[in-house]
Amino acid sequence: METNIVQWIQYDNKIKEYNEKLKSLRDERDKISKTMIQQVSDNEQLPVYNLTNLNTSLEFQKTNVYENYTNKFYKDCFSEFLDSEEKAEELIKFMKQKRKVEQKINIKRGYIADL
Repeated sequence: METNIVQWIQYDNKIKEYNEKLKSLRDERDKISKTMIQQVSDNEQLPVYNLTNLNTSLEFQKTNVYENYTNKFYKDCFSEFLDSEEKAEELIKFMKQKRKVEQKINIKRGYIADL
């Protein structure tokens, strides 16, 4: 078990290191993305770039982003549909009780002291 614990911590350290590098790369890519999107946002027809040297096609697309389903959203919709806030609350309570619950065992790492 001790060998597995040490290996787990070593892998966790590597993952943390890679995630920090990835975060930096994503931040830089996102900055460039914002600039590029600002440049093409006024265009009626969004451009497509074919970069044969990089074997890549880059296409700007418009997508619809919908609001998340939240308890507040459900309550507002149910209240409007049922014409009763009380019935809406009752329905939400019923839905919460019907949700399936699954328990899992996970490993969570904590730090004893700053090194």
